[in-house]
Amino acid sequence: MTADSPMSRLERTMVGREKSTYRQFVRAITVVTIALVLAWLLTRFGVFGLDPALSSLFATAAGVAVAAYVVMGMVQFVVLARAYDRGATEVAQTAEELEEAADTVAKTADELDETVETVEKAAEQVDEAAGQVDQSAETVEEVVEQADDVAADPEKAEAATEQVKEATEQVDEVTEQVDQAVEQASEAKQKTGEAKETADSVKETVEKEKEHLPQGDEGGTNDEDRT
Repeated sequence: MTADSPMSRLERTMVGREKSTYRQFVRAITVVTIALVLAWLLTRFGVFGLDPALSSLFATAAGVAVAAYVVMGMVQFVVLARAYDRGATEVAQTAEELEEAADTVAKTADELDETVETVEKAAEQVDEAAGQVDQSAETVEEVVEQADDVAADPEKAEAATEQVKEATEQVDEVTEQVDQAVEQASEAKQKTGEAKETADSVKETVEKEKEHLPQGDEGGTNDEDRT
């Protein structure tokens, strides 16, 4: 059924912005129907003595009014059932979307926990490497202090060269570990931003869908308006 079908237009009239006008129309039809039926009953049982032709006219009018009232009630029932069925479907779809979004947030939170642990381990490795750098620096200082003795002894010179080489390798290793820690911290920051965006998206979806949920005094009709 398209959005411009007669049933859709009638539905918008019944539960949309013009619902107050529609309710007034229903009340008017109800009053007219009751009045015609009462008038026909009064003439039928001789309470009022009217011309037979006029009595027949009242009977016909009352019959038409009752038939129209019944048809209107059936149409109203079908339209309201259709509207509430679609509303229930939309609520179910919204609940499914919110559940998927919640799963995404939970998954992102788990990833953040893992990333934080990785960054903490990297920080510990950096501390250990920093200690190694300090030790290497002390070794180099000792070599510099013993430069005169080293220059006179080829074996000491070779050992000093090896110590400086090891110190240089340790510094390179520390530099690489620091770069890895910085990269992991950057990834953690990015995932934190993604988690925040996901949470904001969930909040926006909830607020948006709350506007489409039926309200207590607007979602249906009063008992006096139902036929």
